Amino acid sequence: YAAHLLARECHVTLIDDKAHFEFTPSVLRVLVQPHKLQEINKPHKSYLPHVNVVVGRVDQVTPYHVSLTTTQQIPFDYLVVASGSSY
Repeated sequence: YAAHLLARECHVTLIDDKAHFEFTPSVLRVLVQPHKLQEINKPHKSYLPHVNVVVGRVDQVTPYHVSLTTTQQIPFDYLVVASGSSY
């Protein structure tokens, strides 16, 4: 949601380890109804058309850039860290 709002005013880069958003509460339904998988996964680009999406895993954050495990560095002026959750 932050990326969506900020993209109206700023250049936004979203870094995620996957190219889609997954509605996690529905994962249990997919276990019994596998055909529902497409309903709970939405590509980031489908709802964030004006956001640069980088698929990767963040390795380090400095005051000036984010380093990915691929050794790619992405500079920033402002950074929002939304780490999500892990089960």
